[in-house]
Amino acid sequence: MLGLFVLWAGCKPSFTKTPSSSNKVYVDEGAYYTDLSWEYNIDGESVTWVDFMYKSSVGGDLLIARKYPKQQLQVSPARGYQGRLSFAGKVSGNATFTIWSITKNDEGTFEFEVSFTSVNNPWIRNSVELIVVGKLYVINNLSKQNHIFGIIVEDV
Repeated sequence: MLGLFVLWAGCKPSFTKTPSSSNKVYVDEGAYYTDLSWEYNIDGESVTWVDFMYKSSVGGDLLIARKYPKQQLQVSPARGYQGRLSFAGKVSGNATFTIWSITKNDEGTFEFEVSFTSVNNPWIRNSVELIVVGKLYVINNLSKQNHIFGIIVEDV
């Protein structure tokens, strides 16, 4: 009697592209916008929703926005992102969150989570640190005896 054995590799959802390989994204303060984009393989799972969160250093994640399939982006009033955050893509494989009108307050670690209906693979997560670079000013101090050149980074 011959037996046939099938080895199941047990694939599971995973990210195929994240905003940065170093998990850090630099953006100029006052920039018009910045995009944070993820691509992911859902491996046959059904996506319940995707979340965009701010990782708080004092415990817990703060939900900034949630996107359900075929529904508009829901933005929480927390942290001042209403009217400053937009979504592009499909929750079933790629997502881009755009933060508009960058300020120093946008600096921090953001987490992107894809939630599935499955109990075996309930979610995948990826974090990225957004670093807002301050304005750079060059000053020229001249005196009668010497020239001093300096760079000051203004912390607004």
